[in-house]
Amino acid sequence: GVGAWAVVSGHLGASGRDGRGSGGPARTFPTLAAPPADPARTLTHDDPLRLWVGGDSLAGELGPALGEGVGQTGIVDTRVDYKVSSGLASDDLRDWRSRAVSEMLTYRPEEVVFIIGANDAPIVNAVDADGNGTPDWEESYAAKVDDMMRILVGGNHRHVIWLGPPTLRNSAGDKGAAAITRVMRDVAARHAPDVYFVDTYA
Repeated sequence: GVGAWAVVSGHLGASGRDGRGSGGPARTFPTLAAPPADPARTLTHDDPLRLWVGGDSLAGELGPALGEGVGQTGIVDTRVDYKVSSGLASDDLRDWRSRAVSEMLTYRPEEVVFIIGANDAPIVNAVDADGNGTPDWEESYAAKVDDMMRILVGGNHRHVIWLGPPTLRNSAGDKGAAAITRVMRDVAARHAPDVYFVDTYA
């Protein structure tokens, strides 16, 4: 419910970094507006909010910090699941869609935070084999993002905070991150208000 959303989003800004390594400046994420009101349950020490944080190596930084922050309330239990160098473009390191199906069934989170995309930047190119005006990578990637968002939201309409890739140091990678961000934002708009997209590139 809205109360749970406030607990999570209230600690998000204090937990993130810009993904440029340990020497990178701290990144303050924008304040998240509350989603439309829905029936909220009472959170207690015996029955805390189940929060799942997943994604690439940035989730490995964000997740523990966010978990510690919200954990201090005594009413949030956080599970962090990340894989270094992973992305949605390729399932070689981790099939995130299959993983998410399993995690949603076993942990049954009520709120989700997912950060991905930095390792997907290299797939961005201008190839348009079918000549429809849209690069081939974009259509394929948008479909994978859409699948992942559907899985995370699930039938119970979980609230999902989805964070895209940050700015990257090299110009080619940074251009790719910007394109990935645009695709994610467009797909997330189709899943609103269940999915709230946080533009970490801006």
